[in-house]
Amino acid sequence: MVRPRRAGQENERLDEAVHRVARAELGVDVAVERRLGAYEHLYDTSELDGVDSKHYLANGFVVRPESESFAPDDQHAEFRRFSPPFPDLHPYVEAYLADAGLAE
Repeated sequence: MVRPRRAGQENERLDEAVHRVARAELGVDVAVERRLGAYEHLYDTSELDGVDSKHYLANGFVVRPESESFAPDDQHAEFRRFSPPFPDLHPYVEAYLADAGLAE
């Protein structure tokens, strides 16, 4: 599942952003199987000085990698695949998996 949350590039459609993010962050092309929709995220903290909270919208997609060979960037170097059950997930991630039909 990919959820591009960065601002899209100029004139970039959401499906195009999914492909760009998957290639840039995971080093793999993906086939978009289904759009899950928008998810609103509210946090009580922020990484910015003087800002007490943050709010963003993430768009969730169900994707299938077109290769078994991943080449994650530095930020995602600890990427790994996993299967249910999914213990100790953040509630936002649980929502993605439930909507994708992957939660138990």
